Amino acid sequence: MMLSLIRVPWLLRMACGLLLACLCSVALAGAPRSLRFERIGLEEGLSQESVLAILQDRAGFMWFGTQAGLNRFDGYRNQVFRNDPNDPSSLADNYVQAAYEDGQGRLWFGTRGGLVRFDPATRAFVRHPLLAGSERNPRNSAVTAIVGDGAGGLWVGTSDGLVHFDPATGRLRTLRHDEHDRGSLRDDRVTALALDPRGGLWVGTGVGLDVLPAGAVRFDHFDVDPAGDSKRNAVTALSMGPRDMLWIGTVAGLDVWRLGVGMPQRHHLGADEGVDDGRVRSLYHDAGSNLWVGTEQGGLKWRDPTSGRFVGYVSEPLDRHTLSDNQVTAIRVDRTGTLWAGTMFGGVNRADLASGGFSRFSLPAGQVADPRSARKIRSIAEGADGRLWLGTTGGGILYLDPRTGHADVLRHDPARPDSLPDDV
Repeated sequence: MMLSLIRVPWLLRMACGLLLACLCSVALAGAPRSLRFERIGLEEGLSQESVLAILQDRAGFMWFGTQAGLNRFDGYRNQVFRNDPNDPSSLADNYVQAAYEDGQGRLWFGTRGGLVRFDPATRAFVRHPLLAGSERNPRNSAVTAIVGDGAGGLWVGTSDGLVHFDPATGRLRTLRHDEHDRGSLRDDRVTALALDPRGGLWVGTGVGLDVLPAGAVRFDHFDVDPAGDSKRNAVTALSMGPRDMLWIGTVAGLDVWRLGVGMPQRHHLGADEGVDDGRVRSLYHDAGSNLWVGTEQGGLKWRDPTSGRFVGYVSEPLDRHTLSDNQVTAIRVDRTGTLWAGTMFGGVNRADLASGGFSRFSLPAGQVADPRSARKIRSIAEGADGRLWLGTTGGGILYLDPRTGHADVLRHDPARPDSLPDDV
């Protein structure tokens, strides 16, 4: 006899997450050599399977930006937000490729139609035009990256320059390439942003890396590859790690620079570290300072902080518990220690880092009159022997041994006065 835990309501999942807080520190300290993924796609209500941005908000909801709408996932279902041409409070554009929560808990999303803020009270979007008057045109409205400036403002990367936005005043400052000014932005195609510990803004572009030191008005320019390899100078992702280490993803692999006084100390990673020179699609440091790398063809990689080598997780077509797709475009680890990986063609994948994955328990047919009611878990309690008491909606109480998967079912029996008074 086995139990099916298909879905657990989001609030219950969050409560369990709090009980597992002690495990999260272990999870964030490292990742298992193998991960068992659960897939979230169209069947779970995802608006589209090309996931470009992932965010967890303060309330615990997961947000997935796709090429065809924005999704808010509560652990059970997706609520989809899309553009409505007749509604100015709708999403500005369905192509969502950046997401950021600021220090006040405000949610910002970057779309091909510009920057928007989500108002949870009204469930409406507030649009913030980044250009004024005659400057506005479709080509420079696409927001590619968002990062806080450390003082309540936002740096917003676009397809036509860099914008500093102060939400308190609405003031905008636009920085673009000027061929007559060597201290201007070197290229207007901003692809990635990262803030260093000293407040310096690092800007990835299609032709290299720029930095705007804190308080400065002029950029310093860097080639990722001093030899001039155009592919290695096309920056695709940035992530600031501990010990002043800036990780740089490019069209041709992964680099790391140690910042500080003087010129950065550079290192291009290769086969010795377990990576190749393929395109990097996403970089992410979790709360435990673990580095996760999403690649174009090589799946997901985690850097072992002890050895410095990368462990890979790839899609295997015959195994549904591997990655759904090897092109990993967005990565996040939530506060309960669950890893979320968005892909280009396979939706979202999630895995529990503490255990290595999620386990499913199946209830054999005939064990209860209505198997669907037994899947609706309303409460969980752990017994002194480590077994779990699971209260269901209409399926009675299930007494589960997690080690073996065996479950006893306790139900109401009209012929037995000592049975449950009701199955609900």
